[in-house]
Amino acid sequence: MMMPKKPFHKLRGRMYEYGVTINSIAEHLGKSIAYVSHRFNGKYPFNLSDVYSISRMLDIDKKDIFTYFPDGGKDWFIKDEV
Repeated sequence: MMMPKKPFHKLRGRMYEYGVTINSIAEHLGKSIAYVSHRFNGKYPFNLSDVYSISRMLDIDKKDIFTYFPDGGKDWFIKDEV
């Protein structure tokens, strides 16, 4: 049985590669840690301004944005292994 992946797991991996934390993203956006945390946990959606700002912070190319910010934070095309 596969463990469910956290929302935005690819984005979280990119953050790890760059040494970026939720706290540093909150500071960069001028938002609270709770604001950012709720979005990373899929409770609320990111707004477009936040997506672009975080993408610039993590050197994410515009063509790859949906890879790192999929709808609802989940990769719907990933199926459980049988």
